[in-house]
Amino acid sequence: MRNTSSIPKSILDMLEEIKMDNINSSIVLTKRLVYVLLDFIKIVDNPTIDKIQELIIKMIETQPMMASIVNFCNKILIEIEKHQDSIKETIFDYSNEFLSNLDNQTQHISNYASSVIHSGMKIATYSYSTTVAEMLNYAKKQGKDFTVLCSESRPSNEGIILARYLGENGIKTILVTDAMLFSNIKDVEIIFVGADSLNKNGIINKVGTSALAKIAFYESIPFYHLCGIDKILPYDYPIIKETNRNPEEILKDDINNVIVKNKYFDTTPFDYITGIITEKGILSKEKLLSIIGSYKTHPYILKHILSNNNRDGKNC
Repeated sequence: MRNTSSIPKSILDMLEEIKMDNINSSIVLTKRLVYVLLDFIKIVDNPTIDKIQELIIKMIETQPMMASIVNFCNKILIEIEKHQDSIKETIFDYSNEFLSNLDNQTQHISNYASSVIHSGMKIATYSYSTTVAEMLNYAKKQGKDFTVLCSESRPSNEGIILARYLGENGIKTILVTDAMLFSNIKDVEIIFVGADSLNKNGIINKVGTSALAKIAFYESIPFYHLCGIDKILPYDYPIIKETNRNPEEILKDDINNVIVKNKYFDTTPFDYITGIITEKGILSKEKLLSIIGSYKTHPYILKHILSNNNRDGKNC
C-alpha cells in the first residue's frame, strides 16, 4: 500500500496486513483495527476530523463486508463530530468501551447458545467463528459432552484451525472435507455457524453457508447463527459486490479456457434459519429487520461506498 496520504506508513502497513487476512474471524480483525486506530492517535499529535475520516475509510476498505468493522467506524465518526474539541479522548474512550463490549457479548451469547446443547449431541459447524469456538468451549466447561463435525473450509482451510482449537480443549471433533460435511449433515442434531454481517437480505457468511442452511431447513435440523448486535448493518448501507479473490488459492497454474472463480461470502435468507443468537438473546426475523431499519450509515461513509460501487460497476 503506497503512502500517498497523511497516514503514517506504519499504520498503512498494518491495514494492508488486515486486508490480506482471509483466515481470522471478523471479531479478531475488528479488534486489530480498533488497535490500529488507537495507535494512530498516539502517533499523530492533533488528529483532525479530516484525518480520522481518511483513516476510517481505509479501515473499512480492508474488509468492507464485515459489519462489526463498518459499525465501529460508523460510530466513531458520529462520536467525534459530537466532541470535536476532544477527538483523542473520544476515540480512546469509545474504542475501549467497544472492546469491552466485544468480550462481554461472547459470554452472553455462549450462555444462550449452550442452553440448547445437551450431552451426547452431535453438532455441526462450518468455517471458523471465534464466537462459535468459545461457545463450544464454554459448553464443554459446563460439563456437557458432545461431538463436533466440522470441515476444512476451503480454500483457506480455517476449519482446520477450529478443529485444532476444539481438540486441544478436550472436545471430540470430527474433521472432514467440505463435501463430506454436506453429505453427512443428516447425522447431526443442530448446527451453529458465525456471521460476518447481517443486512436486509439475510446473513452474510463464508460461501457455502447458504447451501448448508437450506439443506438443514429441508432436513428439519435447527440452524443458528451466533453473532453480536454489532454485526447488524444499517438499512441504507449499500450491498457490497465481492470481487474475485486470488485464483491461485484454487489453481496454481493457468489452464486454457478455464476461468477460476473464488468468492469468500454468500447470503443466507432469514427464512432458512432457526434463529440468530445474540447477546440480547435469540432474535426473530421481525426483530432483526426492526433493528436494521433503525440504523443509519454516516453520510461520509455512505458517499464513499456508493462512489466505489458505481466505479466498480462501470469497470465490470
